Amino acid sequence: LEKDQVAVQIKNDGNAPLFLTGRVEFFAGTSETPVTAVEIPNRTLLTEPRMQGTIRVALPPLDRLPNGRYRTRVLLDYGADHYVGAEQDFELSRPH
Repeated sequence: LEKDQVAVQIKNDGNAPLFLTGRVEFFAGTSETPVTAVEIPNRTLLTEPRMQGTIRVALPPLDRLPNGRYRTRVLLDYGADHYVGAEQDFELSRPH
């Protein structure tokens, strides 16, 4: 998390641009059903001049994602026959 955003660092070490879309899901406790989710709009990650990039999406508003402990799951679709993703636990504390 960076301020009121989820920041996802990605790397393209291939030789062609990646066209990405995806979503960020937020889970409470051990639930496998997301409390809420945010779509990642279409993005392109090139290989030049840098192979790395950061995708940022705004956190949902407090009424959809109140302060508390969560697990976030990022799923990215880059056109393969499967998604790539990562999960991370975090504590959300924003002023009301």
